[in-house]
Amino acid sequence: MGTHADNMADMVRKGRSLRRPGESNCGGVKLTDEKVGAIRADARVHRLIAADYGVTRRTIDRIKKGQDWKHLL
Repeated sequence: MGTHADNMADMVRKGRSLRRPGESNCGGVKLTDEKVGAIRADARVHRLIAADYGVTRRTIDRIKKGQDWKHLL
């Protein structure tokens, strides 16, 4: 037994938490780990990338900055 934060982290590690990163979060996600990797490598304008993947430009911005899909960094 540890702190609350330790216990929460342990739940995530063991797959007992509803808070899972990325595509394992739920069945209705638009992006996969593979697509996020391709987005990070894509040098085009964010608006064009967003249109290709059916997400917003802000989503692309957050992925590129490492604010979203952090588990893939």
